[in-house]
Amino acid sequence: MNLMILISLYLIDHSNLQPPSDRNLTINMSAPINMAAHQTKSVFQKAGFAPTQEERTPAHYLWVKVLLWTCIMSVCVCGASEDAKIPLYVGGLWPMTGPGWRGGAEALPAIELAVEVLNNSTDILPNHEIKLIWNDTRNSASYGMKLFFDLLYSQPTKVFMIGPCTSRVAEHVSLTATAWNLVHVSFAARSTAMENRADYPFFFRTVPADNAQNPVRLDILQRFGWTKVAMVYQSHDADVYGKTLEEMSRVLLRQNFTVLTTEAVATDDANRLRMVIAKLKRMDARIILGNFFFYLAKDVFCEAYRQGLVWPRHVWIITELSPNWWKGNSFLTNCSLEEMQESIKYHIALRTVTSTRKGAFNITARTFEKLLGRANCQYCNYAFDAVMAAGIAMHRVHESGLPLEEFSYTNATYSSAFAEKLTNLSMQGIS
Repeated sequence: MNLMILISLYLIDHSNLQPPSDRNLTINMSAPINMAAHQTKSVFQKAGFAPTQEERTPAHYLWVKVLLWTCIMSVCVCGASEDAKIPLYVGGLWPMTGPGWRGGAEALPAIELAVEVLNNSTDILPNHEIKLIWNDTRNSASYGMKLFFDLLYSQPTKVFMIGPCTSRVAEHVSLTATAWNLVHVSFAARSTAMENRADYPFFFRTVPADNAQNPVRLDILQRFGWTKVAMVYQSHDADVYGKTLEEMSRVLLRQNFTVLTTEAVATDDANRLRMVIAKLKRMDARIILGNFFFYLAKDVFCEAYRQGLVWPRHVWIITELSPNWWKGNSFLTNCSLEEMQESIKYHIALRTVTSTRKGAFNITARTFEKLLGRANCQYCNYAFDAVMAAGIAMHRVHESGLPLEEFSYTNATYSSAFAEKLTNLSMQGIS
């Protein structure tokens, strides 16, 4: 910039300057302005870009002045525009590695795409630039808590947070985040317990809670006239799946259904899994509601296949799982791919229907998949919408008179404002 200004000063008003005797191309930038201008003149004449004394005309001076003042004004205007963007730091917690689900690795491109869309928007946060600072929770509640405190105690201040994205991590982090006035949006934590606004006032999500599928389960049973069911769920820290089926059991009993039994299985107890499947077979359970994650689903179906608790005499109704989940690794069993394909025949799987309408910034689900470069990403739509919702909420809070750059963890005014904007937010997403 300094060199450009010196060159401009010389070329705009050089008629009173005399060329120095030294024709060296070296420019001493520490020299006074008039000396640097003399040196710059020598360089340009040597290179053939500046006219000699004999070649100068009044018209030449006029055009040079017009062009260079235009260049200088362009540099000033562009520089001011770039400098006006205020960085807005947003934290992120999701699993990239570790045991079980690694949804962060799958959804990260969608999150980055949403950040790019917001940063290029002239309507949402036009004077701010979102900068994402994320960490890998490794599917661990304790490690997730450590990362959360790292996020809090390291600069810069994070105005908002995306995640956590597994219920076992989210339940712990979200309770603590309340004390730090940090509002956050998850794209994958389905825990029914987190619907409690008294305990989780600053937790929001774009993914439906796990119990949102209970009405669909009930409708399927009624449609086919199935009145006697058994239930199997995965037990872990958050007990997400168990609470959902407990609620479902109460609904069924009020509707005069018969619930034969409700059983829990885990990823580290092969004997328990065999006992549960054997018990269901002894009770002649024909319709089984299953609620477990994909990495346990393969073990359940493998064991059910080996004990004959599959089609045509038995029907499993399970929750939404990752694409081709039966091809993944198993923890407790060892069925071949052919056996797994037999075991899952005619099971009923529930999944969320993706919107076909244009969402935020006129992006449809199909356009989104093209931008992302992939399809059948289970949580990518939710991740994209989570970032967009956060961006819109922050924009509206800023427009209401609360400057985002003045946010602090001790100022409850901001967290209350963010929560209010998210609670009342109505937008057409792509999920």
